[in-house]
Amino acid sequence: MTVFFFTYYVFEVPSNLLLKRLRPSIWLPTIMVAWGTVMTLMGIVQNYHGLLIARLFLGVAEAGLYPGVAYYITMWYVREEGQFRQAMFFSAASVAGAFSGLLAFAIAKMDGVGGYEGWRWIFILEGILTVIVACIAYFTIYDFPETAQFLTEDERIWVVHRLKFQDSKHSGKMVAQSEHFKSKYVLDAFTDWQIYLALISKYRCI
Repeated sequence: MTVFFFTYYVFEVPSNLLLKRLRPSIWLPTIMVAWGTVMTLMGIVQNYHGLLIARLFLGVAEAGLYPGVAYYITMWYVREEGQFRQAMFFSAASVAGAFSGLLAFAIAKMDGVGGYEGWRWIFILEGILTVIVACIAYFTIYDFPETAQFLTEDERIWVVHRLKFQDSKHSGKMVAQSEHFKSKYVLDAFTDWQIYLALISKYRCI
């Protein structure tokens, strides 16, 4: 289990940098397909070393989902609105985790089907379901407000404007946020002591 977190933590930031460069409708479903594929293959590994390697690759694939979704929400909602959506997303993940145990218990009853143990079927079926959902996501995720077809032209302008100037109501001035990427921003994040404090707090809870 622990080896999963090594690659998971390492690839979180690179994944979000790629999300910035690529379209969310492409990147998020792609890492879901990779994640589901690796999970399915975990059901057919033949030894302990194969399982460890699969867990490492699962960390690579899954690393971008949570930070990616968190970043994607900020593309559509201002800070005050995004906090509630973030909370809903993480709460839904916790609820899903609670029900996944019941699902795993039911799937484990397939022990012996096809010559596979029940625990193998848990990985195989949940991995296949993930791939199916990911394929649907290619056609259902909208990239940015600027290109959202379900919005009218006036609605697109309104959403983009309120995101760009969301800090203006606090400062009292019309100050636009910069959307240009700079490597300095990444360096600032890695040198922020609050980031490491949050990491330590999270790791102690695992």
